[in-house]
Amino acid sequence: MGHVSTYGRLVLKLLDLTPGPIAGPVVLMSPSRHHISSTVLVMLRSTCSSLNVARRSAQHIPTAVRLVSSATSSRKASAPSFDPSPSASTASTSKTSTPKQHHGFKHVAPTQENGEEQEQKRLLRPHILSRRLMTMCREGKLDEAFEYLQSLPLDAQNVPVWNTLILNAGRAERYRLMYQIYTEMKRRGFKPNLRTYATLMGEFISVNSWAERTKMAEDVHKIYRSFLEYIDTVKAHNPSSPEISVLPVNAYIRVLSKMGDYQRMFDVWNALDEEGPFSPDAYTYTNMFKSMYLRAASKEGSQADRERAASDARLIWRHLSKRVENGSSVVADQQTT
Repeated sequence: MGHVSTYGRLVLKLLDLTPGPIAGPVVLMSPSRHHISSTVLVMLRSTCSSLNVARRSAQHIPTAVRLVSSATSSRKASAPSFDPSPSASTASTSKTSTPKQHHGFKHVAPTQENGEEQEQKRLLRPHILSRRLMTMCREGKLDEAFEYLQSLPLDAQNVPVWNTLILNAGRAERYRLMYQIYTEMKRRGFKPNLRTYATLMGEFISVNSWAERTKMAEDVHKIYRSFLEYIDTVKAHNPSSPEISVLPVNAYIRVLSKMGDYQRMFDVWNALDEEGPFSPDAYTYTNMFKSMYLRAASKEGSQADRERAASDARLIWRHLSKRVENGSSVVADQQTT
């Protein structure tokens, strides 16, 4: 088997004697490994003659002259000596097949440290997120804080984070936004807990006038109904759960008192348990007595309203006294008495 002649390959490509690109090494059959075959020598002499003819014919074509001159110079300068040894053929082939090095931007494979940093950015810890939201709210960026919370992945959110935003919306007296945050929280699959309902009802106490807030009043009643459903669910799973509390009830009673909805207020009070964590405590009785007093002292109320308030107050007092006699844990504080 013969060997590759770099010189012969260069000449064949310059004269475009092949129908397509050379896909493999040129194989020349020769009787011996130690000399060039006569057939190759004849081809090379014929090629040189063709180059001379092409040079004389292209005198009036500058581009062709430059091409032929460049090809001839390249042939004289870079034509290697023939080495029939197999190692020379292998070296030549490996040299021409080595891929070029690219000197563009260097690609840096992501390290484990970079991956962990990206993971921390994606999964922001809820307590850190709460502090960020608090800072934004203190700077007066409540709407931006709400948008920021919605843009984060669900893994970075939890119920306390949403409670933080609800609390700050209430403190800013943005009651409509507070209710919107509450509904968005539920829409995203986060179930309100005791603190959620206590925060909502506690902030609604700050509303001074409900005369023109009928839609908001309906939202408040809807929140309380959701709270009762939550309490029933908790009772079914764990009757002694600390999530069972009348804290939201006490706040709701005060809201109803400001609304002037005394009948609904008594309905809420009557629906409470007789004993246990969801029964009236000292604050429940205190809020009821205060409501009766405000109703009786109102200038807009009639004599019938004052008499009704006094009668209701006596009823509440008898209920409290009976529980105390039966050994209830409820303790009447100074405000109650």
